[in-house]
Amino acid sequence: QALSFQLVKQRTIEKRSRLGDTVAIEKMSPLELLEIYWRSVELGDEEAEAMQALAKEVLGEVDNP
Repeated sequence: QALSFQLVKQRTIEKRSRLGDTVAIEKMSPLELLEIYWRSVELGDEEAEAMQALAKEVLGEVDNP
């Protein structure tokens, strides 16, 4: 009787967003950075808007009517 075992590494590589040299990240607000992130993970428009609204609430930047 014999046993054969193989361990195969399958690495998952996430897409990394490159903003380039033209964008000054330090001058962007957290909400602007989140908006870029939502696009990079290919979140749907409706879901991205919901997440952005939640982020505004969490960050204390809710628009008061």
